[in-house]
This record gives sequence, structure tokens and C-alpha cells, in this order.
Amino acid sequence: MKHAIEYLSCVDILMRKDAEEFHPIFAPYIYGISRVQIGGGRLGGDGSIGSWAAAGVMKYGSIFANKDDCPPYGKDIARKWGSKGPDVKFIEVGKKYLVQSAAKVKTWDELVAGLANGYSCTVASNQGFEMTPGSDGYHDPSGSWAHQMCIYDYCLLDQEHVYIANSWGDVHGVVKNPGTGEEMPRGTLKVKRKTIE
Repeated sequence: MKHAIEYLSCVDILMRKDAEEFHPIFAPYIYGISRVQIGGGRLGGDGSIGSWAAAGVMKYGSIFANKDDCPPYGKDIARKWGSKGPDVKFIEVGKKYLVQSAAKVKTWDELVAGLANGYSCTVASNQGFEMTPGSDGYHDPSGSWAHQMCIYDYCLLDQEHVYIANSWGDVHGVVKNPGTGEEMPRGTLKVKRKTIE
């Protein structure tokens, strides 16, 4: 969800041409509000639910990782906020930065239309992937990941596919855009349409 909001923010800044600055989003805040404020603390252990994260950022917004006395990122703060929720002072800040809407995407065409209009799309599923692209340049499905990621772009050249931002850092190999040859951001999965469907 953090990646989705950041991509949405960048598109908003570019389309409105406002004199705004980009600020990275603090992921533990979203984690906390999804599990506690929306989920009511019903989950034990780690993890959350994608629809709770969407509801959370629409009701409680997000906070910036580099402003308003935000604590440093770390697993301890994520676990604390995931158990008890963010401090009230951060929730008051977050409410200033609400995501206005979210919609459930059910088809490839809906996904492409949303991306083409400047929206990003999270995917919270159990689908895992090969860690690096195969000889054809795509990440094939493999195993199960109970994990939320962000679909941020699509390509209709070559074989139709999407680009998915994962939060695990530089672990997915080099992915290039077939139209431009440009290297996509590290941590990107390149996934075929049939897998997404």
C-alpha cells in the first residue's frame, strides 16, 4: 500500500502541476491502522489484509516517513503499531492526507484502465513468484506468498504484462521495459497477463 500511495502521489503532483514535494510514506502507519483501527485487533502474529489497508488509508490517511517526528523505520515500531495502533498524534496527522477512493479491480481491462488513468493497484494474494526473471524476462508464478504488492505500470508491447513493486529490496533481478530498454526500479517483478488474470 505504501508503494501505491507513493505512485499515486507522484502522478497527482505531475498532473496537477502543483508546487508540491514528494515525501516517502511510512509503512508501519498503514500496517497499524489496517490491523487495529480497521481490523479491530482480530489478527494475531504478523500480517494484515489488503482490503483493511485500503479502508485504513481512506479513513485515516498516511503519514510521511521524513516529517512530523515520525520514528525511524524498523520491525519493532511495525510490531508495536501493528499490535496497539499508531499514537493518536500520528493519526491526527494522517487524517490530513486521505486517499479519496479505492475500487476492487476484477478484470485485466479494469486494471489497465486504472493504471492508464494514473492509479496504482495493490494486489494482496497468496501468489508467489520466481525470485528472478526467467530466460524470457518474466517472473513466473511459484509457491505462495501471503503478501501485498503494488502493480504500478503495464505494457501492451511484447507479451502483455505488468510491473509489480515488491518491498523486499533488490532481490528480483534486472527488469527492462521492452519499448524503451529502460531499467525498471529495483524490486520490480515483470508478470504476464495470464498470471495476473
